[in-house]
Amino acid sequence: MDLDYKVEEKDAFRIVGLKTRYESRLMDWAKEIPELWERCLSSMPEIVALMTKEPYSLIGVSVFPNEGGLDYYVSTATDRPFPDGDEEWAEYIVPANRWAIFECVGSIPDSLSALKEKIAKDFSDEKYDRSVTPCVEVYPEGDQKAPDYRCEYWIPLTDKKEFRFVEKEEIRALCLKTHFDKPVQESADDMYQFWKDSLDRIEGMIELINMEPYGMLGVSDYTDDGGFDYYIGASTINPITEETEDLTEYTIPAGTWVIFESIGAMPDAISAKKESIEKDWFPTSKYERTGAPDIDVYLQGDQESEDYRCLLYVQVKEKPENS
Repeated sequence: MDLDYKVEEKDAFRIVGLKTRYESRLMDWAKEIPELWERCLSSMPEIVALMTKEPYSLIGVSVFPNEGGLDYYVSTATDRPFPDGDEEWAEYIVPANRWAIFECVGSIPDSLSALKEKIAKDFSDEKYDRSVTPCVEVYPEGDQKAPDYRCEYWIPLTDKKEFRFVEKEEIRALCLKTHFDKPVQESADDMYQFWKDSLDRIEGMIELINMEPYGMLGVSDYTDDGGFDYYIGASTINPITEETEDLTEYTIPAGTWVIFESIGAMPDAISAKKESIEKDWFPTSKYERTGAPDIDVYLQGDQESEDYRCLLYVQVKEKPENS
């Protein structure tokens, strides 16, 4: 499956439909969301009757509030009021935004699930970063079970920046684990060798990724001996099975993260970025670490290339006023 997309600017639009609240994002999306649409079938005539605005389709919208969880809307774009009746109708304004718009071809929900998985693993753009919320599914009229059915999936984009802040729920990963006796600052070559030695297993782990951060993770968790436990992980909701029983489940707490971009060949580029964060960014910012481990997010690409991109997540809190 090729990952082709177009980038478009779109004005804000209002949707009306049925809203379902999920308290956790650690859910089986491929199962839960199609089942939700099935439960809403009896209300589809009323939703379709509301349709007055582009994109003139049934629309599924995923909204990720800062406090956690997921709000999902089975809806359409409209300027009409709520219908009469017993249903608990809800509205949401999809904000004006720049979108990466992917075309999906095939039977729903399988084709869309496969597209979302590929975007999670492979999406990268030279000008833009992926934003978090909302994500939009656009379902035109047609037989959604047909092998040639076409729909769209929109993800919001943001301009690339030196760093940005995000709020995240806890991050769960299945990981390979090792321990290094030296501090992180002295272990870049050892960590890089661990990655190289684990390449065959990592190739299979990539298939597990189905939640943010989208990429293979490198996590350094400091220990009392002056060294640290190091994890190579895939962020996933999947449980441990026979195929993954060699992996360790690891959870990173929720919090505020600042995300930095590193550009250049590994491991030198990310080592230089970490040094710059410690020497230049933290001393001049109003933030300090929370004590949670840093997360290196390795995107698809040639890690020995001079234009290789990866991300560094650092969990932070505001410094005390008298510091």
